[in-house]
Amino acid sequence: MVEKLKVPKVWVYQAKALRASQEEWYDLKALHLLSAGLWNSAHDTIMEHLAVDAIINGELEFVWLLQTVLASITSFSFECDTCR
Repeated sequence: MVEKLKVPKVWVYQAKALRASQEEWYDLKALHLLSAGLWNSAHDTIMEHLAVDAIINGELEFVWLLQTVLASITSFSFECDTCR
């Protein structure tokens, strides 16, 4: 699609993230934002929707996975003694 329409990949991922947001598919939204290189927006989505639910549900391994993914792609890091 990128070659055919001659649009930047970032635009495609932003459009996918917008659609995912409208459908409240926050995991896909975060994935598309990360794919677009929009680290701050992806971080906000993860912290506002995914991490909060995981913490409330006691899924600390998932929170640790999210942090690991963010840290491997960006310089993002946070301290979480109970997540390990």
